Amino acid sequence: MVSRWFSPLNDVPWRLSVATSKLWPWSSSGCFFSFRVDGTRVNLSAMLPTQARFDKVEAETIDLAQVPLQLIRTAMTQTAEAREKVVSTITLVLINDNTWAREHWWNLVRLLKQPFMTLSLMPESSYSSNSGGPSLMQLRRWQLQQLASILKDVDKACWSDDSAALSDALEYRVLPWLQGLQSSLELWHETLAARHECTPTGAAGVISKI
Repeated sequence: MVSRWFSPLNDVPWRLSVATSKLWPWSSSGCFFSFRVDGTRVNLSAMLPTQARFDKVEAETIDLAQVPLQLIRTAMTQTAEAREKVVSTITLVLINDNTWAREHWWNLVRLLKQPFMTLSLMPESSYSSNSGGPSLMQLRRWQLQQLASILKDVDKACWSDDSAALSDALEYRVLPWLQGLQSSLELWHETLAARHECTPTGAAGVISKI
């Protein structure tokens, strides 16, 4: 549950830019992880906007103990988004030329790697498992190994004169892998959530500028 609090205008610097607001101490007990400017979520991994005027900045924090769960949820969202892109690409590569198909696949590669970039921020303590099956670290390693093999196979299909080769590789290699990754992430999330008996806590702040 994320609680919300509102900060009066005189509690924050008047000349608060979007970039510097990233550093503002929204909560002393939580970890800052996202904010919106005028209702639009800002990508914290990209260059922050520096527009001179804005009406509202909304920031969210979560308890530090909940960061691993939030990272897994983020990776799950990224995996679902990548799957949607792959599903649409399966048809698009059949009706476009090979050059377009290759460029589109190279853009998809970035999306396929995003969940692992997010998971690279996970603390080592979050990889331990109490079950008798493979460790979470091992599951992640297997997924990375499978991705490396898939990227090699699909890259090869990209240079085929038959556009159906790339479409088939996406459908029968990439999609099943994404489903397996999603299942692994769900298992990981379930395992970690079982360790946390307390309800997730956090805070959100809003700055209104006139």
